[in-house]
Amino acid sequence: MKKVHLLLLLLSLQSLAKPPIKYLKNGVAINKCNVSYAIQSNLLDSLHILYLGCNNVMMKYKNEQVMFDPFFSYQALKKVGLGKIKFDEKAISLGLERIKQAGFDLQNVHDIFISHGHYDHVFDLPYLINHQAFKSHINLHCNTSVQNELFKFKDRINFITNQSPKCDSNAYDDKLWQNISEHIRVLPLRSSHAPHVLGVQFMKGESKANKFEQYDTTNFKSNAMHWKGGKEYAYLVDIIENSKPVFRILMQGPSIKPCPDILPEAVLKEKDVDIAVMIIASNQYVKEYPGFQLGRLKPKKVIITHWENFFKDYTKEPTLVPSTNHDAFFQKASKAQSKEWNYKTDADMFIMPYPGTKISFK
Repeated sequence: MKKVHLLLLLLSLQSLAKPPIKYLKNGVAINKCNVSYAIQSNLLDSLHILYLGCNNVMMKYKNEQVMFDPFFSYQALKKVGLGKIKFDEKAISLGLERIKQAGFDLQNVHDIFISHGHYDHVFDLPYLINHQAFKSHINLHCNTSVQNELFKFKDRINFITNQSPKCDSNAYDDKLWQNISEHIRVLPLRSSHAPHVLGVQFMKGESKANKFEQYDTTNFKSNAMHWKGGKEYAYLVDIIENSKPVFRILMQGPSIKPCPDILPEAVLKEKDVDIAVMIIASNQYVKEYPGFQLGRLKPKKVIITHWENFFKDYTKEPTLVPSTNHDAFFQKASKAQSKEWNYKTDADMFIMPYPGTKISFK
């Protein structure tokens, strides 16, 4: 019976598939070129953000690099629902080439942050590890569900279990920051996940290690539904100069039900948010998202991720992700405008980058 219900949901999802991209109603176009923005800050060098598709993002400052949610192997919808997913070597090869072309290098990545355990946020990490994409052991900041999914790599991964402030500004502890390099520190923030389609959220709960014992991680053909999300996290990334934060990026996880203090007041008093990187997928199922966060944080720019159809071949021209009302995201964001936070047009504020696009701030 569960398979029948899942099939019906998948058919509904397929029926909501979007046509090839032209532009969204409010003029926000897909950005296919590397761009640079001058933003008032105390940065001593340019900060580079590389969008690689889905929620796969890299950041670089002074050659110090950090990665979020590595994933390139987009899967056909029927395989996700009823079959087995597997590595897509052509897609991974293209992703690695995009990293190289943008001037990034996985050999310089020592810390990776995972928002949650769904396959489209962590699945390709075993392939990258098996093919020695990283120079040495990596520090993987994640929940216990992800640790169970990747337990076979415990000899090559230093698992760091996320700890975060509770939904209470009085609960903030500055010792929760992870200092990952000389100029970069990261603070995990508890988040939550929106429904995927028709109000239904798939892959809830915690992955169990015994589910993954059967998988050969060199060829990793697995059941997508085994990749349970676990606890979801957003991440606050600070660029540090002279022991003080000079630039701040919110790396938002899934479309969330807002926690009133996802960013404690004590953190915001220290430094405001310059850039928000926000997932657009399934935003229509959470009426407060992204308006609540944007109205409170008032970032200078917003980078939109997880906008493209990850059920389609990564190496092909992307289309919009199905079962997502993209225009609703911007409509809700516009309602969050106030006298203190205002922008001329959505196209001026929001960036929807094509996979492989580098966005620089200085």
